[in-house]
Amino acid sequence: MGAFPALDTPLVEVDDTITIQKALDILFENRILSFPVYDKKIDDYVGFFDVSDAFSVIMGVNKLKKRMPSSKLRDQVLDVHGVKVDLSKSTTGDGLDLPISIFLLEDSESRNSRR
Repeated sequence: MGAFPALDTPLVEVDDTITIQKALDILFENRILSFPVYDKKIDDYVGFFDVSDAFSVIMGVNKLKKRMPSSKLRDQVLDVHGVKVDLSKSTTGDGLDLPISIFLLEDSESRNSRR
């Protein structure tokens, strides 16, 4: 296992529109467990994404694959940390192409309407 990143490592932040797969890639590339999520539309941080969010989607889909045919996966909604992950909105069927904004407490439009 590698060393923990140094304290002088630059902060990794991402836009709320990136996919779960891209977020997981960034976590691994930077050897970090989480990062703040930034919404450019409102010019503010809107939450955190962490490795357990991505792994929960992966594990949830794998459990479903063991219980049902692949053709039925797209009709399913996973409950990941209280967040509903609708696989019908996933073009890949595994949920990793969905935006990380699904894990934030509010979506971008709700945040914009409050401002």
